[in-house]
Amino acid sequence: MMWRIAYLIWIGFTLIAFIGGEYWYNFRNGNYFYRKSDLETKQKRIHEKIPADVYERLPVVTWDDVNTRIASGAQLVVAEGLLFDIRKWIRIHPGGAKILHRVIGTDITNDFFLDTSDQSKFTFDQKDSENRHSMIQYNTLKKYDDTSSFDDSKQKKAVLKRRSIANVFDVINSSSFKNSRVATHHHSTFATTKLASMVIAKVNEYSDNLHKIQQVESEHNPHVFKRYILVNKEIVSRSDARRPVIKLTFQVINYEQLPEFLPGDYIEILCHIKGQVLLRSYTPLQSDKEKCFSIIIRVYEEGLMSRHLMKQLVGFEIKVRGPFDISNQISPVLSPSSPNSSNLSPSNLNPSHLSRYLSRYYEPSPRHILLNSLSNDKCWDVLFMIAGGTGITPMLQLIKYHLNYLNQSPDRNFKLFLLFANETISDIFYFKYLEHLVAASNGKLKITYILTRPPPNWEELSGHINEDILCKWLSNNYIPDGLDQITENGNSTYYMKRYMQALIQDFKHTIKLITCGPPLMIDSIEESLNNIGFPINDKAIFIR
Repeated sequence: MMWRIAYLIWIGFTLIAFIGGEYWYNFRNGNYFYRKSDLETKQKRIHEKIPADVYERLPVVTWDDVNTRIASGAQLVVAEGLLFDIRKWIRIHPGGAKILHRVIGTDITNDFFLDTSDQSKFTFDQKDSENRHSMIQYNTLKKYDDTSSFDDSKQKKAVLKRRSIANVFDVINSSSFKNSRVATHHHSTFATTKLASMVIAKVNEYSDNLHKIQQVESEHNPHVFKRYILVNKEIVSRSDARRPVIKLTFQVINYEQLPEFLPGDYIEILCHIKGQVLLRSYTPLQSDKEKCFSIIIRVYEEGLMSRHLMKQLVGFEIKVRGPFDISNQISPVLSPSSPNSSNLSPSNLNPSHLSRYLSRYYEPSPRHILLNSLSNDKCWDVLFMIAGGTGITPMLQLIKYHLNYLNQSPDRNFKLFLLFANETISDIFYFKYLEHLVAASNGKLKITYILTRPPPNWEELSGHINEDILCKWLSNNYIPDGLDQITENGNSTYYMKRYMQALIQDFKHTIKLITCGPPLMIDSIEESLNNIGFPINDKAIFIR
């Protein structure tokens, strides 16, 4: 209650100061809020407030330069093709500091003037249809499903326990702005003039031509961070999971189209946490809701980014760029950096590292090596997938891609096999959705589970993935051409040798094995595959 009273008092003083200053400014200058007709014409409203001599002297920078400065701790925004330093304004912003921290490093043109005609409609807390399917009756893991639901009220109480005015603002805003963006409004001529006084540069991807500015804003540039609104949070792990797994669904804010996410695409999320600039890579999953995508993250106690995302309230925004092709990370020739997540704290990265991580410009790769370049529809005839933990997300991309083509061409013949590895039963997540995919595949997808520490009466595979398990899993699921009449006859070594020879010589089908998971696990699988003679150079991809 005390926090709410303090909040109302703060808002009252802020409104009095803001309205008083606004009217004094308008009286002195004869200016008022922008008329609706002015807003609809989308004139260069900020440009008009910048003296011509100041504008001409402005240096020109690129988004590459902007990203580098953001990583160094700069507090910059872009609007109408201009770069502004808002560091001094953040502390006294009437709407609070946190709302400005969320827009650092992005283009705020539409947000500053609240062009609502270009904004999407938001529906918060609505689950994808994939999660509304009932559990398949023949699911062998049905008795182990114990997925808990997400309680947003508990999340808000947890935020309030951290006891800061900014956190109180967040909770009140998220409760007050239902199915709309949080705390957005038209800015006045006074605010526009104030922002214009903070200009420091021009962004060279834009030009002085207004049409060009609008065109660049509407195009999707994967190297530029854009803000997406969080519309849903779901827990997809069991209630007894040691580390919860959550699914976050985001939606585009303005009129731009959501980019198409292909298997192997990843995005990068940028956040400012405890004085650090953090960048993390995640696998986006196309949602069945228009203009939405999801990510799946496992929350670690020591994980700054995962805990930060877990605490975000529905209705707030996050900074994302991409998609990028994972081929750039897998191929030794194209990989400029480690695929591991980056901690971009100015305290532990020098300028060269900052440029390398945050301001790197990946050239769009035409490869998309997770797809079959020899097929018109890019689908594999036979696809083996091995995933550990959240390494399943690229496999979900692949499965959904193949099943989408199956819906378009029901006669398309392919076989998908997934080996999902976890330590305990509580570590497995997304039970219902995985079984929904199996049911929707019309027999073309088979999922096998393996646990290193299984519960009593566990009927699936157990232990670590080694040569024996790989041999049985491969041979039990797919028989290459020419091997139908060969039986094991008690000599498994001889059989697997023949099996691998037949697999190599199976030119009738395109075959691929893709693995993703913890590096040590992938190293072990690669060694085991090599030991049993699997053609890893031609038919395997390892994502670490």
